[in-house]
Amino acid sequence: MIDPVDREVRGRILARRSDENATMSAMFAPRRVGAVLLTAALLVGLTSCRDSANFVMADGTYVLLAQPGDEGDEAQVQGTVTVIGSCLGIDDAIAIWPAETTIVDTDPFTIQVPDVGEVSVGDQVDGAGGGATMDDLPDGVVVPDDCDATSVVTFRAG
Repeated sequence: MIDPVDREVRGRILARRSDENATMSAMFAPRRVGAVLLTAALLVGLTSCRDSANFVMADGTYVLLAQPGDEGDEAQVQGTVTVIGSCLGIDDAIAIWPAETTIVDTDPFTIQVPDVGEVSVGDQVDGAGGGATMDDLPDGVVVPDDCDATSVVTFRAG
């Protein structure tokens, strides 16, 4: 049989531990909630940018992306990768890269192009695609205002 004094002491110890746990949980709960909300907001923001505007961006440079499954024309496209205003281009035209293109680095600005590999500003590229004017952009392509060019070119492995 447990002594009534021991029961009382045990009860106080358990109550104190419970209070300490509640205090610690209350102390860290706002940080956890904040971190979860921030992560969720960033994921939603990044997803919505890529889906609605059809571009990826890093260090102030836009990489315009074609719609998934859009193969473009069959013309030969070759030239030097450049930055035109704030957009990655080929020679003097803004380039529209395959949908799965990703940014690899920003110094020098480098992208990973499906079936081509890594391509950096200053590199020569040779592939397939076609050209268009700013008034005749491929479906779903939005050119940011600070990309200063009068023409666009689609590019993919040739």
